[in-house]
Amino acid sequence: MSPDTIEQAIIDEFDRLTQIWSRKEIPDTECTRDIKDRVGAIGSSLGYKVYCSSCAFGENGEWLFDLAWTEETDTALIGLPLALESEWDRNGLSDDFGKLLVSKADHRVMVLWDNSQQECENRIAELTTEINGSRMSMSGDRYLFLFWIKSEERFDSLLYIVK
Repeated sequence: MSPDTIEQAIIDEFDRLTQIWSRKEIPDTECTRDIKDRVGAIGSSLGYKVYCSSCAFGENGEWLFDLAWTEETDTALIGLPLALESEWDRNGLSDDFGKLLVSKADHRVMVLWDNSQQECENRIAELTTEINGSRMSMSGDRYLFLFWIKSEERFDSLLYIVK
């Protein structure tokens, strides 16, 4: 499965973050701000309204997710192109992921971390099991997992599309 243009733009930004983050110790709040700034900028450049807090796009505030792109008219929400959750506390992962699971977003993005590639892949396998076991999942639902591998100091990604 190949990423679409939006997913590829996000993956490219996370590759750039790897270059920055692999050189120094950065607090979780700064990491989250970097992610929101970069993903928010992509959405804004595509003409979407960006909702999030504590970042360059914070004027709209946070709405349901750590970051969301919306399509709106003056009177209605007409689309949710992207919903993103970022969880650095491994114990809170399932709760945050549940928000994405019930979302109607075109693109669902989950940012997480673990110590090794295998541990990250194990966590993502658990989350894809949740996706497949949910009656809310529909064929074509897109999930982009971006995960920081601490031992290698880099991001990797996995795209999962429900069959």
